[in-house]
Amino acid sequence: GGLLPPPPPPPPQGAGGAAPPAPPPLPEGVGFYDAVGRFERQLIEGALRRAGGVQKQAAELLGLKPTTLNEKIKRMGIVV
Repeated sequence: GGLLPPPPPPPPQGAGGAAPPAPPPLPEGVGFYDAVGRFERQLIEGALRRAGGVQKQAAELLGLKPTTLNEKIKRMGIVV
């Protein structure tokens, strides 16, 4: 009699044990770079909120050098 192969492993999950949420659908006509820019802005604004507006701490949360974060903030016109 033939043995069945083992079942495939489950898909990887996020650190919290749950699969990450699906990204929101893009509106019609939104391009790749526009979508990436929006997402980058959301990440930066969220990190700044978590860090109480302290750019050095926000940079650490994002894994960026403080100078890189500062350049992005200026380029995007984000008010800190």
